[in-house]
Order: sequence, then C-alpha cells, then structure tokens
Amino acid sequence: MKVMGVEANGEEAFARIEALKPDVVIVEAEQGESGPEILLSRFLHAQLKARMVRLSLKDNTAIVYCGRRCEANTAEDLVKAVLSSKVVQQ
Repeated sequence: MKVMGVEANGEEAFARIEALKPDVVIVEAEQGESGPEILLSRFLHAQLKARMVRLSLKDNTAIVYCGRRCEANTAEDLVKAVLSSKVVQQ
C-alpha cells in the first residue's frame, strides 16, 4: 500500500482524488460527522473508480462503500439492486 496524499479539507481531498485517481480512499471520521458523507456523495456522483473506506479510530471500525450504479425505473428494480448488494454481517 502506498499513501498518495493526506488532506484535512474535503475540497482539497476531492481535488487530489480526481487528480491522482487512487484505488482506495480512506476517510477518518467519527459517527455523526457530516463532512465524510458530503465527500462520499460527491465521490459517488463523480463515478470515481476507487473504493471509499470510512475509518473510525475511536472504535477501530471501517465501512467500505461501493458506488455501483444501476437503473431503478421501478420499485422492483430498486429492490433487485438492494438484494444484489453484498452485505457482511458482524
């Protein structure tokens, strides 16, 4: 694993992500923080290929987000998309 950059600001981080196109983006955030959610939303909307990991140093947990895009023209399409997502139980 090679660290390609560290940013404290979401805008700077997003610019670096777009420029460097890393395989994985790790965002350190505690439960309830909204900054990482905003970055995640932009990240998925831009359809970047990297995986995004939200890491909590407080309790050593990580959430891996997958930005898989699909069509959901009907409620049934939405249900199929949700059911086809892989869920890991703890």
